[in-house]
Amino acid sequence: MIAWLGYDAPQGVGRSAAREELATAGAAMLDGFTKDLAILRPRANVTVIGHSYGSVVAGLAAAHLPPQVKDVVVVGSPGMGVSRAADLHTSARIWAGQSAQDWIYWVPAFQVWGAGHGTTPTTQGFGDRVFGTRGVTDHDHYLSSGTQSLANIVEILLGRDASVSAPDPAVIGPDPAISSPDSTIIPPSSEATFGQASG
Repeated sequence: MIAWLGYDAPQGVGRSAAREELATAGAAMLDGFTKDLAILRPRANVTVIGHSYGSVVAGLAAAHLPPQVKDVVVVGSPGMGVSRAADLHTSARIWAGQSAQDWIYWVPAFQVWGAGHGTTPTTQGFGDRVFGTRGVTDHDHYLSSGTQSLANIVEILLGRDASVSAPDPAVIGPDPAISSPDSTIIPPSSEATFGQASG
């Protein structure tokens, strides 16, 4: 696993966080990084994980990622710079997780006059795969040990899609993705084992 922060990220919640200039620059660098990684490990299956503004970077990079990138996972996302997953123009599968206890869950999704990041990936009709995040109580702990989100991300990394578990309506609340005709909600019967993986 590689933790990559090869771009200038916004500091706090302000104008730069609401716009895509920093994400556009970051996306070009992420594309370059993943292409170099693909040259070094041409047979590897790569998963890109974007948290918060990093999901905007991943979204803007998606169309140019090398074919070794099989999955793009976003958590705590304000949007990926598009209205629907198809507009990312990538062969990688798109996954999204969102906690109702994350403040970004309540941020309106919009994109106008250079501000905003488009549709939230867990929104009805976006067209991705939505997974559960039980145990995540804020914006910063989607990869904390014992959370449903970490367990699900580990299953995605290992290519065990059938073991990725669904959002819990009792935890998520009125998330429109639960009734989405275009978003794939992982069946509740496919329950991951929690707390077995550590990050």
